[in-house]
Amino acid sequence: CGGCHLQHMNETAQASYKQSVLEETLQRIGQITASPLPIKATPNPYHYRHRVQFRLLRQGHSLKMGFYQRESHQWVPVEGCPILHTELEGVMKALQEPLLGGLPFLLNPTEMHLQYSIHTAQALIIFYGEGVKPEGLTEFYAEIKKQLPLAGIVVYTKSKQREIRGQPFLSHKLKDLTVRMSDQTFTQPNWAMNEVILDEILAYAKLKGRETVLELYSGMGNFSLFLARLARRVITSES
Repeated sequence: CGGCHLQHMNETAQASYKQSVLEETLQRIGQITASPLPIKATPNPYHYRHRVQFRLLRQGHSLKMGFYQRESHQWVPVEGCPILHTELEGVMKALQEPLLGGLPFLLNPTEMHLQYSIHTAQALIIFYGEGVKPEGLTEFYAEIKKQLPLAGIVVYTKSKQREIRGQPFLSHKLKDLTVRMSDQTFTQPNWAMNEVILDEILAYAKLKGRETVLELYSGMGNFSLFLARLARRVITSES
C-alpha cells in the first residue's frame, strides 16, 4: 500500500534516513545548515496506530477495504496491517465479513475509518457514503455491538447528514488527564510517542510560570493543556 514506504529498512536505517531528509530539507528550502539532535524512535515500531482510514471498493454485492498505492488512486486490498494496534487490527478483521454483505444501510459507501482507545478498550467506526437508511443502521449497530467492544458508529453522507448510534467519541488517557475526542478530532496516531513528544516539549520549554505561550495548530489541546499548568497563560490557534 502507499503508507509504509520505509518498511524495507530496519529501525536504525529508517531513523538515519529521516535524519538526512530533515537536514537536506532545511538546507534546500531554508538555506539553513544545521545538525539536529538525533531522532527519537518510537518505543514500539509495530502495532502502535490507534486510528486508520480505509477506502471501500464495491465488487458485485460485496465491499472490500483497502488503501491507495503510493501517489496514485490504484486501490490495494488489505486483510491485515502490522502497524495497527493489535485490538484495532482485530476490529478491522471482524468487519470483513459484514462488508461482504455490502452494508445495505449505506448507499455507495466510499470510506471507513476506525479508531480505538487503549484507555477504554473501545472502538469507533465512521462510514462515508452518499446516503444512509436510519433503520438499517440501527440494526447494523446492534449486531456489531454484540461482536465488538464498540463505543459507537457515525455515518456521514454527501448531503452533510450525520447519523450517530452509540457515542461519537472516545476517551483517551494522556498522562494524568482523561480527554474526550470526537470522531473528527485529530490525534497523534502513535499514542506512546505522543507522550514522548509532550515530555520533550515541556523539558525544552523550561517554563517558570511567567511566560505567555503561543501554540499554533493546537488541535484539541494535546500540548496546550500541559503547557497551561506551567506558564502564566497559553494562547492556542487552530485555523
